[in-house]
Parts: sequence; C-alpha cells; structure tokens
Amino acid sequence: MGSMLLPVRRHAHHGIAVKLMKKYYYNGEEEVMGPYTRGQIFRFLEDGIITPELLVFREDDANWAPIGKHPDFQDAETDPSEAEETDLPTPSTEEQISTIEDQTKLDKTKAEIPKLLQSTREELDVLWECQREAILARIMDDDLDEDLETIRKESLETYARVEEMVIDYWRKDGQLLNWINSHIRKHADYTFPISMDDTRSTRMQKIRGWLQTVGLNDLRGCYCWKQDDKYLYVGQSGSLESRVSDYEDKYFFRDATHIRILIPTFQSCRSKISYKRKLNALERLLLLQYQPTKNKDKNGHKGYNNADECLNYIMGEVKELATDVS
Repeated sequence: MGSMLLPVRRHAHHGIAVKLMKKYYYNGEEEVMGPYTRGQIFRFLEDGIITPELLVFREDDANWAPIGKHPDFQDAETDPSEAEETDLPTPSTEEQISTIEDQTKLDKTKAEIPKLLQSTREELDVLWECQREAILARIMDDDLDEDLETIRKESLETYARVEEMVIDYWRKDGQLLNWINSHIRKHADYTFPISMDDTRSTRMQKIRGWLQTVGLNDLRGCYCWKQDDKYLYVGQSGSLESRVSDYEDKYFFRDATHIRILIPTFQSCRSKISYKRKLNALERLLLLQYQPTKNKDKNGHKGYNNADECLNYIMGEVKELATDVS
C-alpha cells in the first residue's frame, strides 16, 4: 500500500494546546474512507460494514495495517471456529424448570397489566399538567401554583417511577422474556439443581461435571444463581466452567439451590467486540427481568439490546415533560 496517500494531521494553532481525539481511516473499495473515531470503526465491524482484514491508518501511524492487527483494534480479530454454533442437547424436563416457572408467573402477572398502565398514565398526566400550567403561567407572566411547583421539584422521583413502571410492564407482559429468548441459541437454556445435603466442594464438583456433560463448560454465556425461584446473582463469562468455579466461596453459592445457564446466539458476530456485546445484552436483559438480590442495580452494560433502545426513546419523551430532570 506504499502508493496510498496518508492523511495529514492538522495541529493546533496560536500556541493553544488542544487534546485531539484520534482519527482513523480505512481503505474502501475505491477511496480512503474517514476520518472516524475508534468507536465508529468498532461499530462498523459490529454491523458488518467492514472486516478485520481491511487496512486502517491512525493519524501519526507510520504505515497502514489490517484492522485486526492494529494495536487499537486487537478485539477485532475473530477465531472463525468461534462463529460455528454446534448443536446443544435438548434440556430435560428438570433442566427446563426455570422456563416453566417463568410461564407460570407470567400467567399470573398479566392480570396486573391494566392497573399498571393506569398508574403510568396518572404519573404522565401529572407531569403534563405541570408542564401545561407552567407554559400558561409564563404566557400570563404569573407564578406557577405552589402545589404544581412542588411536583416539578420532585420530577426526578417521578421520572424514576415511570422508568420502573415501564420495565415492570415488560416483566408482566412477557416482553422481556421474548427479548431474552430472541438472544439465545436453540436449546440453550438449562437449569441444574444443587443438592443442599452436599458439601460446597461436592456441589461445585457436580456442577462442573454437569457443565462438561452438556457441553457448556468452555462456552460463552450467562449464569444465574437461584434459591428456588428467587434469583441471587446474574453474571456472564467467556468460559463458563472457569467462572462458575470462582463462586464456591461466595455466600450466594452457599444459599443456591439451582444454577441456570443461558447461551447467546453468536451467528451474526464478526469480531470479538460483537461477541462481548451479545453477552452484555443478554446479561442486561436478565438483570432487568429477574432483579437478582446481589446485583440487581448493576447497569449490566446498558445499550445494544432491545429494552434499552425502547427505554431510551420512551424516557427521552418523558424527560420533555419532567423538565426539571437533569
């Protein structure tokens, strides 16, 4: 690529020190494309617009290099064998206990939806009334009613309540479960019972043996420690057996009666970062659905999942009403 023109960096003038974001270019089919940020290049990889084999140039680099070999994009290389999803065995009835619990709870909670929608509507009506009267007060060059002014000062709390109501609706309507199921491979949801009569080491030994038998031990996936139908902890790992083994000394392993494993589908992944985003998305959805007692408030890598995409739009609209939310 010796004949390819290298982009020239433009320096700050007038003696002003400016910290510039690094800019990247890649060789397109007919011309050099750019400049782009590092995050934008990763997003192009994620969306399949470019591949790790294309050449990239960062301002101040001496030469062009394949994206997958560039030090700023080491996560862009993918082992082709990782993209192949081998068939997993069909879970036994016992291994499907968590999905059965989900359906049983869903059948009960759907009856709560009308009341939940009514409560959400009431919260939004209050926000709209405050916004409307504030506009009218400004038109009339008057002060807003004290009660409404108090509500406006509490709009941050109202905003948080509406957000939780939206997520709660998705739990009770089954939408979060639909999104979770759309993220996992066929037959990739297993639950294993843990005998409380065994010692900790024996329990862990049995879990590891089960992971190897089913073929989950070296896979990337999410895991849930459960106490009956209560979720204690949700996490993710690039190698399940190795990560699960780390929890033998944790208090929630002591209390766990089951471990649930879910494996994402990686068929559309083209880079290491896309694998990670798939795991992040599934973990985030599981945290929203099951609210584990240990880490339910963990953001779980917001973004790149259906729930956050919808939530960002909905809460953006709510924020227009809750004008005092910063």
